[in-house]
Amino acid sequence: RRIRASTRSKILQLSKNEEVIGDFETLTKSGSSLICKCPICGEKRKGKGLVVTPAKKMYKCYVCDWGGNNPIKYLCEAQNMKYPDALKYLADKYNIIIEEIKKGPQKKEKIKQNTFRDLQLSQSGLTDEDQKASVTEDEDTQKIVNIFESGTRNEYYQLVEGDDMIIWYYDLEGKPIMYQKPKGGKMEHLYRMRWQNPDLHLDSHGRSMKYQSPGGSGSPLFIPPAIRNAYQEGRQIKRLYLQEGEKKAMKACKHGVMSVGIMGIQNIAFNGKLPYDLQLIIKRCGVQEVIFLLDSDWDHLNSVLKSGMKVDQRPWNFFHAVKNYREYFKTFTNIGIYLEIYFGYLKTEEKGIDDLLNGKLKGKENDLFKDIETSINEKDGCGEYIQLHKISTMADLKLQELWSLHTANGFAEKYKEQLQGLSEFVIGKHKWRFITDPEKIKLENKIIEPTQPLEPDETYWEKYEKLTKTGEVLTSFKFCYSYVYNFLIRRGFGRYKLNDEGSNYIFVRINNNIVETWEAYQIRDFIIEFTEEVCPKEEKKDVMDMLYRGAKMYL
Repeated sequence: RRIRASTRSKILQLSKNEEVIGDFETLTKSGSSLICKCPICGEKRKGKGLVVTPAKKMYKCYVCDWGGNNPIKYLCEAQNMKYPDALKYLADKYNIIIEEIKKGPQKKEKIKQNTFRDLQLSQSGLTDEDQKASVTEDEDTQKIVNIFESGTRNEYYQLVEGDDMIIWYYDLEGKPIMYQKPKGGKMEHLYRMRWQNPDLHLDSHGRSMKYQSPGGSGSPLFIPPAIRNAYQEGRQIKRLYLQEGEKKAMKACKHGVMSVGIMGIQNIAFNGKLPYDLQLIIKRCGVQEVIFLLDSDWDHLNSVLKSGMKVDQRPWNFFHAVKNYREYFKTFTNIGIYLEIYFGYLKTEEKGIDDLLNGKLKGKENDLFKDIETSINEKDGCGEYIQLHKISTMADLKLQELWSLHTANGFAEKYKEQLQGLSEFVIGKHKWRFITDPEKIKLENKIIEPTQPLEPDETYWEKYEKLTKTGEVLTSFKFCYSYVYNFLIRRGFGRYKLNDEGSNYIFVRINNNIVETWEAYQIRDFIIEFTEEVCPKEEKKDVMDMLYRGAKMYL
């Protein structure tokens, strides 16, 4: 039997992983997640069974690596249901009437079926009227257009009829933002595609893409109609928000939270410069405060974690995005504009602002205003729904601490629940593992240790004591060159002679059977970072002083 696409979409929209899995397994609360026995490998120890994370709409076993992001996969693979039976199970559970498409000639339906675009707008609390905009067709003509349209792109990169979503970009004057096709192609109206099935659209690394814009089109600013109107009328926007995604910006503007959209957290600027439209808004609308508002998963790790992988990559990406955002906006002081710069995130289970406004705050959207005012005025920036940090003058190290990136041990403490099942993992440039001996944890006041601990002939700082004439014992440290050589060689460092007539060489490191090139300063940083993490607490100050004072000479 064939089921209408709109019915399938409705079933998937209403179904929740935790509710469906809870029909078959006993779920136990563990932080913000739920855990149970894995139906594939049978593992059920804490941190090693099936971890269900409602906020991220996913489930995953960290032993056999099985998981997914919708209940259909769970029912088909874990409960051996066929696809139609799984759909019927969910329809019955959520009281959804299944509309089947009968074979043979059919009369045209009078009732318009919801498209993927309609569902996307509905999930963000936007109506068809909300997304319409008055734009400039030519100097004398204004017209009303759809910012979000149904359609898709074929294999020839042409826009055709289909059930994906096209998002059109217009500038502050309401004119289409144009881009030039690569290799001297013609100018075309910029759009961004929201794919209904991201798994069918992979990037160069094989990762699925939810959104995709044409190659070479850059990262222009998405300007909702409310921002465009305020700019054209010269109205003040005291507080301007930057959010990742067009629908979030549109929904926020609908309720007076004046926001612009960016294509990704790393896309605030393009080629080292802020979008010119953003500069115009700040100047003309008298912006005094800017807030980079992230989703509630701002500090989460990658959804897939495997032993041996670099586990702090995602938090570092977010840190650099926030740091770059601050540095870009500080440059406004060069033209006499002084902005208060904030970064914030949602504290709720809802992922984005649109989810919050269309969920918990539906019908009481003004509560978000009150909460933001509370966050702005409280010393700790803490509201009920929003957490803000004033970062105009915040030091980088203080900013790193928000993700616990300042020390490997602090990072492991913060993410212990997710990392517990890994035999080893990379934090910074080094491999670590959890200490299993409680006495050692207590003695060293750490929960992790290097997977390749320092051997006696690798400990490159040497402690010695000297007795003064007055009988006082002075403790000093000296650097041991031969031991640091042993330390580096055993961790894969060496020199590679270049294939030329001279005696030139480069530094390399063999890491997981991959040869990487390293600069001298990177090796120096590698040693200093490692020393700071493993040096005994009582010796750390003197040893680090020795290294910082003489690192250039020693290394």
